[in-house]
Amino acid sequence: MSSLCGLSMAQEEEEEEEDEHSLETKFAAAVKVIRSLPEEGPFQPSDDMMMMFCSYYKQATIGPCHIPRPTGFWDSRGKAKWDAWSSLGNMTKEEAMKNYVEHIQLVSCFLRKWKGTVECSCFRSYINVCA
Repeated sequence: MSSLCGLSMAQEEEEEEEDEHSLETKFAAAVKVIRSLPEEGPFQPSDDMMMMFCSYYKQATIGPCHIPRPTGFWDSRGKAKWDAWSSLGNMTKEEAMKNYVEHIQLVSCFLRKWKGTVECSCFRSYINVCA
């Protein structure tokens, strides 16, 4: 049986697997970029931006937040992380990875200035994956 496009079901499933693999590759590269940002580098993402990346990462790797919210009075950072992750609700793993990859483009102009550094080579691999 063939689909409306003339592709067999097996071909469609293979394309979906390739898209998922490609998304996972892009996601892994984007995570590597964020993790390799130097603490004292020229680009310092805001706490809100890092919280966004953290929430998408947890959603993509763990799934929806089902743990209790931190209760410690002094744990405002833990509460903020929990709030950001929990706000994603039942977002799918794929959607979270896609959002993470799309948001990495917000910092791309800053990362391109780091020629010859580890961070730049990491980002170049991300660009090559996305091309």
